[in-house]
Amino acid sequence: PRAGLTERGDVIFVTGSRPRAWVDHEGSRVVESPARVLRARPGRAVGFVPQVAAADIESAPSASGGSWRRWVIRRVAADQAQVLQSALRDSDAARADLLDRLAALDQVADLLAVGATAGAITLAPTDFATEYVA
Repeated sequence: PRAGLTERGDVIFVTGSRPRAWVDHEGSRVVESPARVLRARPGRAVGFVPQVAAADIESAPSASGGSWRRWVIRRVAADQAQVLQSALRDSDAARADLLDRLAALDQVADLLAVGATAGAITLAPTDFATEYVA
């Protein structure tokens, strides 16, 4: 009943043997304990980039090494924050696209193996790697 909702750009993180963090790009999520939310406060968020904060949390020492409140979160020059956020979003989108393409290529490889081993298809000599990956 006292749960709050996340906002776009919040960093959700958990501590433990290996800290984990991710950026909520949409907001309006409920975060269940023991997860926590790192939110940039207006006026005090100069140079704060959520993706950088999440990366810093992921590389932080384990919770046994000290309080999460002592973790160092890097900031960038104020005029670079929005540009960096945009570049990181573009990078994330390109990564997602590549992962989708890789999954599709894995599926093609599986179908080729199933079809060839079942005798359902006959393959002609060709260079599949260059023909289907390009």
